[in-house]
Amino acid sequence: MTILVIGATGRVGRHVVEQLVSRSAKVRILTRDASKADVPIDVEVVQGEILDLDSLRNAFKGVRTLFLLNAVTGDEFAQAIIALNVAREAGVERVVYLSVFDADRAVNVPHFAVKSGAERMLKAMDFSATILRPSYFIDNEVMIKDVVLNQGVYPCRSAPRVSRWWMHAISLRWRRLN
Repeated sequence: MTILVIGATGRVGRHVVEQLVSRSAKVRILTRDASKADVPIDVEVVQGEILDLDSLRNAFKGVRTLFLLNAVTGDEFAQAIIALNVAREAGVERVVYLSVFDADRAVNVPHFAVKSGAERMLKAMDFSATILRPSYFIDNEVMIKDVVLNQGVYPCRSAPRVSRWWMHAISLRWRRLN
């Protein structure tokens, strides 16, 4: 059984691939640039994009399980719709979908609304599905480190479960490290 991982070269997907390979799974990835895919030698690499139906269909040949982590982009929902429809067309039986916490309640946030819509699609299409809803990846903070340190602001609205005190503590810790 081949497992297709979409989103395999990012911060989360690369770990998914490593774990699957360590468990002797047959893994295939879809990536925009095969020359930049730093994956174990046993991983089959298919170059293409979700919005390129020919390359997407090629990636799905012989696949029974999909791990879907589509990019946070302006066409994120189109990517999810297309990937799930092509998966159904290809006979995929199981989908593991990386969503986001509160996807069903925070639909006023575009990224969350997309995840909520994809979750509803998975149910409506009757896939055997596992939906993962992580709350946050703290290493994302590295991307905004310079803004916090140089501008003295945290550029994101605090999540309801994250106190302003905690954000201040992170900022102070970064300042001490530099």
